[in-house]
Amino acid sequence: MRATIFAAAIVMAASLLVLSYAFKETWYSSRFANVLSIAQDLDTYGSVPNETLLASMDSLSEIVDDNVCRSDIVKAGMSLVLKDLDYRYQLQEIASRSNGLIFAERYLRHALKCLPVDGNVWLRFAMVRYARTSDLDELAHSISLSQQLAPAEENIILGRFALWNSAPAQLQQKAAAAYNADKNAVCGSRWNLVRKQLPDLCPKTS
Repeated sequence: MRATIFAAAIVMAASLLVLSYAFKETWYSSRFANVLSIAQDLDTYGSVPNETLLASMDSLSEIVDDNVCRSDIVKAGMSLVLKDLDYRYQLQEIASRSNGLIFAERYLRHALKCLPVDGNVWLRFAMVRYARTSDLDELAHSISLSQQLAPAEENIILGRFALWNSAPAQLQQKAAAAYNADKNAVCGSRWNLVRKQLPDLCPKTS
């Protein structure tokens, strides 16, 4: 009898946990529906109105403040944070740009806590940190992790080369293994489309 009661209690507890999880996920989907929707539009059309981005900023802050770590929400928010930063740079207003960088770094530190093995997040963090600091050792660490975690994703490799090419040449020396791995990947036989976007990277063949 006791065994039966104990088993029933376990089943009930497990059911409650499943229901609680399902409720939490549904609540997150509803709460951050605007972030997910705007990020989808951004992915589909390549841009969204700046006013739309501004309307999402409170929700982006809540993702960090409330320690929301659901991967689709965190990634969607990251896309909006980086797009907002692009808009701020276009305005050429130093204060706005500085505030955007501060929040972007805060958001990306949260994203790294949630997604520590995502090479794209490490790349975006490196880019934002490069805009704020000249610490090449820190930059080399971040971009090396990006390469290790995402060694063969074309868009991420292109992003890394944007950073390789804009940062001082010493970065390539400090993160030589990562740089050489990216170079070898691009110059390999299956990377024709990427290689066309980096015409000066690979040795010319006769």
